[in-house]
Amino acid sequence: MLRVVVALLVVAPIVVAAPPPKESSKKASLYFPTTVGDKRVYEAKGFSGTTETTEEVTKVEATDGVYRVTVEKKTAGKPSATVVVYAVSDKGLSFIREKDGEPPVAQPRLKLPAKVGDSWDGEPDPTKKRLVGPKAPVWAYTVGQEEEVEVPAGKFKAIPVVLTRSSNPPLSSSAWYAPGVGVVKTTFKAASIEGTTVLKSFTPGTGEKTDESKKEK
Repeated sequence: MLRVVVALLVVAPIVVAAPPPKESSKKASLYFPTTVGDKRVYEAKGFSGTTETTEEVTKVEATDGVYRVTVEKKTAGKPSATVVVYAVSDKGLSFIREKDGEPPVAQPRLKLPAKVGDSWDGEPDPTKKRLVGPKAPVWAYTVGQEEEVEVPAGKFKAIPVVLTRSSNPPLSSSAWYAPGVGVVKTTFKAASIEGTTVLKSFTPGTGEKTDESKKEK
């Protein structure tokens, strides 16, 4: 079970062959790619060795200032891809994992405007069944101070969000979010298991975001 949780946190979150292009003021306030074709490549090092995952934006829908971004994730060496959905706006970033026949469940990953010390409870994947009752682990997110993070893709001003799990063994994971790119680095530690995921490259897409004004008519 521990390996499953750690794997989720490693791949979750992270990516740039060239520096991101200049963004408009509106897009710069979003902490996630929102153009079809945006591609991020992550390298994860942990208990299972080194793995590389490519995440590409395949669909974007906009309604009332919220962008619903579909991402296809492919890990090198694995035959199938994983499709996940995120809700992105100037109020933050939420992760959505959809399953056939079930409504989407959003889990806040980053709340904006970010203030040091802000915190909220949640789970990395809200659709998975968890233990309930007094022995159920508690997941807590806490915002840290914005700082400069250097990864293979470059240097980014990023907001760290620490995720902790009050269980035995305890688990801690940190993710750094940069404007227009999303997660650029994550780290985790659970007992004697540690790992780091970094953004190797980010390639801007050529597609267009859905015209919000047309969607609302």
